[in-house]
Amino acid sequence: MENLTTRFIIEIMGKPGKLVTETLKKTVSFLKERYEVLSEDYSEPEMVDDADLFTAFVEIEFKVKGFEDLFLAIIDFGPTVVEIIEPSEVVVTDTELQAALTELVRKVHLLSKGLRVLKIENHKLKKQIDATKK
Repeated sequence: MENLTTRFIIEIMGKPGKLVTETLKKTVSFLKERYEVLSEDYSEPEMVDDADLFTAFVEIEFKVKGFEDLFLAIIDFGPTVVEIIEPSEVVVTDTELQAALTELVRKVHLLSKGLRVLKIENHKLKKQIDATKK
C-alpha cells in the first residue's frame, strides 16, 4: 500500500485555555514521533457557552503507510474529522484491508477490556464509600 496523505482535525475541551493548547501541542508532538507531519494549524482556545470550559482544535496534515496506519492513528488520536488528501483513488487488497480491520478489532477489544476493569474498580470504590458512610 502506498502512503496516504491525511488530514485530521483534533479537538480538545478543558480548562484553563492555556492547558488546552498545551495538550494539543503534546498530542501533535506524539503524532510527530510516529508519522511524517506536513503541516499543523492551531485554533485559539474559545470559551464554551454555558460551561466553564475552553475548546480548541488543531488541523494537522501528515502521511501514513496505508490503511492499517490510518486506522491506528484514528483510534489513538480520536480526530473529529478525517480526510484522505492523496491519492485521489486508493486500491486496497483484501490482505491489506484484513490487516487493518484486525488491528482495529484488537484495539477496540483492548479498550473494551480496560473499560470493564474501570467499571469493576469504580463499583468497588462506591461500595467502600457507602460502607464508610454507615
